[in-house]
Amino acid sequence: LRAEGDKAYLLGTASLGGGDTKITGFWHSVEEVLTIQLAGERHHVTLPPSLSVVVSEKLNMMVFPDRLNMTGNLVVHEGQLKHDQLPQGSVALSDDVVELDYRGEVVRERQRLAASIDVNILIEDDFRIEGSGINAWWLAIYICYKP
Repeated sequence: LRAEGDKAYLLGTASLGGGDTKITGFWHSVEEVLTIQLAGERHHVTLPPSLSVVVSEKLNMMVFPDRLNMTGNLVVHEGQLKHDQLPQGSVALSDDVVELDYRGEVVRERQRLAASIDVNILIEDDFRIEGSGINAWWLAIYICYKP
């Protein structure tokens, strides 16, 4: 991390799931924007109890006080999704839910960060889906999610 007046620069590496990641970034306090680039290879990622994958990524993020913009590519090289039922807590409350305590006082109100996500996802041949009524190898496909 190197700071110069109202700007800061980030350059580093990290290890995630056995794979290396290069991280670069830039913060400009006047414009209130943080720019981050992540580039990594062959990370083993596990989300118990149902997902285990090996992924590589090249992601670009711009974080503003009120929004996130993300672009890039994600490759799923191999993995397994075991789907028997939804794990507890996997279905989130909608953004208009206000949680109250027993006295009717607001415990938590959701504050959404606006997001624009344009990430291309390539799922390669060595990905398996297993569960109630399904047992299949994934065909290599190209997915582009644009909300």
